[in-house]
Amino acid sequence: MNAMIPIPNFPRALARAFLTALGPLLAAQAAGSPLPIVALETLAAKDCQPNPDAGIPPRARAALEHFKDHLGPWIQKQLTSLPDGSTAELGQRLSQSLESLAAQAPKPEDSFWHPLRFQVETPEAHSELIAVTARFGIDATLLLFRRGEGGWKLLWQDRAPAFDDIDGAFGSYTTAFTPKGTDGAFFLAAARITPWYQSHWQTAELRVFRIDPDGQARKIGAREEGVFLGVEDPMSLKAQDAQHIVLRLRAASNDPVRHTFSRVFHLSLDPGGLHRVPPYAETPLDLADEWLSLPWPEAAALNDSASLKRLKPLHARLSDHEEDLLNFDEKATLDQASGLWELRAELERDEKVEDYVFRIGKTEGELRVLDVLRQHKP
Repeated sequence: MNAMIPIPNFPRALARAFLTALGPLLAAQAAGSPLPIVALETLAAKDCQPNPDAGIPPRARAALEHFKDHLGPWIQKQLTSLPDGSTAELGQRLSQSLESLAAQAPKPEDSFWHPLRFQVETPEAHSELIAVTARFGIDATLLLFRRGEGGWKLLWQDRAPAFDDIDGAFGSYTTAFTPKGTDGAFFLAAARITPWYQSHWQTAELRVFRIDPDGQARKIGAREEGVFLGVEDPMSLKAQDAQHIVLRLRAASNDPVRHTFSRVFHLSLDPGGLHRVPPYAETPLDLADEWLSLPWPEAAALNDSASLKRLKPLHARLSDHEEDLLNFDEKATLDQASGLWELRAELERDEKVEDYVFRIGKTEGELRVLDVLRQHKP
């Protein structure tokens, strides 16, 4: 269930009149309590826009914190005002109300902090929860509500800490919820891409939290990876089961012809942290490209154990990006006799070309780099 609300940019008196007339959602707002949406009017001002040299203006930082501080209580009042029913019905009703408001609201002028959009959902396997993601321009925040005997309560809010530069904002923010484990706890994975607006090459950051049965949220781990924004769906995040998630990215390729390649991270979760587990890649070409992009201690996990000693110096030679230009054939070929994939590549160094063949097979059902052979030219 998704609803988009663009917030208008006009003088304060008109903004207040518009917000007051928004209907059922604002009718539940307590008299005299702060409206978090009004903070976005301040953020629309020219002097609140980020500057590559000066970062986020102090006035903008204060307005951002005001917006995030008061958003949870404001949404909670909206949930409380809705009739009793299943969480799915409540989420649908809230979503429909937001869609109705979106149809009435004019579009604002361009701003790094506009427009405001709400995504409302009942996470699968969590009928007692409603997750509201508020996206406002380049930043976002997640608010997780739980319904109990006393009604709706804000369980937890995921928000960027006060930041001086827009790299700290939750850009391209996405989440995934695992089902509950046997102890009633579950994991929430949150991924974001740094919203630096001058380059397609950015950093994707994944953070994973364990939500205990009593509602306490604890961060168990994080990792950062490179990502390229100039493609469709540069990042996706999915929960596989109660203890596994999958993060997919488009990243920089070692092959300048391909430019980017697909990286997949299957992660096992436990209270002590997150751990990468197989499968490491879905195609031989992606496996070879990632093998070259990783430092050897991590690349070794993509090898067959019997080949580690032999491949370590080859990895050092072929992954030296300052010296080499490595071009892969577009597709790997399957050698029918051995049952292995062969992937050919040319290494250009000091104006000389060397030919290599990557031999990739399956160990315990998973793709692994088994060997890399240099082909001597006649």
